[in-house]
Amino acid sequence: MPQRALDKQTLQALEQWRKERHQAPETAGNEADTADAFAAWVRDCGATSVLTGLGGHGVLACFDSGQAGPNWLFRAELDALPIPEGPDAKERPHRSQREGAAHLCGHDGHLSILAGLGRLLQNTPPAKGRVFLLAQPAEETGQGARAVMTDPQWPFQATRTTAVAAAAGLKAPDGEQGDHASKSDAPFGTLDACIAIHNLPELPLGHVWCREDSATAAVSSLAMHWKGYTAHAAEPENGRNPAFAVQAALQEAARMEQRDPEQSDFLLAVPVQAKLAVDPERFAEPAYGTAAGSAALHLTFRAWTQKRLEAAMDAFEAEAEEQAEQHELALDMERVEAFAACRNAPALVRRVTEAAIALDMSLLDARRPFRWGEDFGLFTQAQDGVLIGLGAGETCPPLHHPEYDFPDALMPVALALYAKLLEQAGL
Repeated sequence: MPQRALDKQTLQALEQWRKERHQAPETAGNEADTADAFAAWVRDCGATSVLTGLGGHGVLACFDSGQAGPNWLFRAELDALPIPEGPDAKERPHRSQREGAAHLCGHDGHLSILAGLGRLLQNTPPAKGRVFLLAQPAEETGQGARAVMTDPQWPFQATRTTAVAAAAGLKAPDGEQGDHASKSDAPFGTLDACIAIHNLPELPLGHVWCREDSATAAVSSLAMHWKGYTAHAAEPENGRNPAFAVQAALQEAARMEQRDPEQSDFLLAVPVQAKLAVDPERFAEPAYGTAAGSAALHLTFRAWTQKRLEAAMDAFEAEAEEQAEQHELALDMERVEAFAACRNAPALVRRVTEAAIALDMSLLDARRPFRWGEDFGLFTQAQDGVLIGLGAGETCPPLHHPEYDFPDALMPVALALYAKLLEQAGL
């Protein structure tokens, strides 16, 4: 099989396409224009089929060899962040043209790598099986993977139960029937591999990070709302002030943490927002003569494994319920923005390592998972998958930084790795 590679002119066109995406960022759930651009690109690449509107604005392109063989899926993200670019970005010709939104996590670059893979497959179609390119919506909110995989259009059957992911707050909404993983009428059967890349700022450009088992943390946020009732501040005993229940929750969060990332029971429980008020709708207007009657607290929990995360959150919620009962308060809790841990399949990690070595790419220390959540984790819970980290350069600003801009030099590196993986698999 000839080596897949893009010529200089095609790479320049890909860079321009990336910059056009950077200029027109769309946040989670609003990616219609970005999805349309990707769908048009893969159609131009001669994709066998292109499915749109998947889980919102998701796009799934299939390159079918017509011969029996494995199903491999490569995934990238559509959405940008609801964060404005910094002042230095004003000097960029391709700066964001949409106020309050920017590609500060590199999803424009990841999507462009996927678009480049479409060109590689156009030039050298798979010799067997099928290769799928998925442009996934709503990664930043942790909603997109679930929306895609529970969409009736999703053409695959999961090879493992989704019970673990469901326990992480990714259950089907009311009205949906059964477990999507159990469906038997999937037109493409099962996926043999699902693969994604994430750029890693402040690490040498093109160096490869890939580890077995957990690649990213299991993450879930918890929204808590207490309701008591007010009293005169001189007679607080006549009311139900949730302040001490909030205090107990904060103390419990601090008590249960295990902040040493070298330990298997690593756990962070980080408060992100708190509110104590007489009237939660008028928080900015305190009534100093009145004791508070309502409160809200939002926390984010993260651990190396789903099991550890679930056990910790269950224990925390049980303690919060007990404290609310002691203080005679109503308490509502909701798990939001859940990210299943990325579980890298050992066989795929070996494939990535072998491909990197064959390309003389340096391997980074991958002893610990990354603390951030990644929506790709749900795919890896349902079937074998691998998340690959690629160094974005030692001077590249951190992810979500207002001055971040995806390094175009990383695209040919990522494409070479993808091409080698396909070659070694005989695809």
